[in-house]
Amino acid sequence: MNSKKFDNSEEKTTIVAMEAELKPFLDIYDFEKRIIENLKFRVKNANGKKIVFVQSYSGKVNSAIATTLMIREFDPDWVIVAGTSGGVNESLGIGDIAISRDRVSVRPWYENRSCAFVYSL
Repeated sequence: MNSKKFDNSEEKTTIVAMEAELKPFLDIYDFEKRIIENLKFRVKNANGKKIVFVQSYSGKVNSAIATTLMIREFDPDWVIVAGTSGGVNESLGIGDIAISRDRVSVRPWYENRSCAFVYSL
């Protein structure tokens, strides 16, 4: 597998599913809003580089659409997907970072009625 070093000189974009995951960033920065294909992108220029956030809403299809638009419109060096997905562990606290070793796909409740997602914020 080819790995690339994370470099602060590169442009990065971040995708989150829920408003609660985006809010901490909106509280810190003043973003320009751009609507692209009905998704609200938040853009800020800092030190000559763009910082871009988008809320994709839940689901693989929504995430794929947001990622495609992010790459098409902003051509970032990195696309970061942030949020609560897969970071469930009692030892984790708010602000902790969980980096996965494996990718696991869970079918949403409407595809498999035996499971349901419950968010408690």
